[in-house]
Amino acid sequence: MIARRFAAHAAAPALGAGTLVILAVLVEGLIRAGVVNRFVVPLPSQVLAAIPRVVAEESIAHRFWQTTQPGRFRATGRCRAPSTGNRSRR
Repeated sequence: MIARRFAAHAAAPALGAGTLVILAVLVEGLIRAGVVNRFVVPLPSQVLAAIPRVVAEESIAHRFWQTTQPGRFRATGRCRAPSTGNRSRR
């Protein structure tokens, strides 16, 4: 009973993950075959390989933390740009 319930709940996420993997492999194959221009669409393997570098170099965790802080967004829906202190006034 429990195994059947677990299988039913795990089927949808597994199907979604499998679909993403198949799509990435298909796109990678089309790019490598020259059907899709690699200067327009990067290889999915290169995108995956770049994620750890982007997380480390761009301080993604800190940026996510900043978006959770109160006062970052106004009621109008516009973002408040952080002040850099070097804006010239005209």
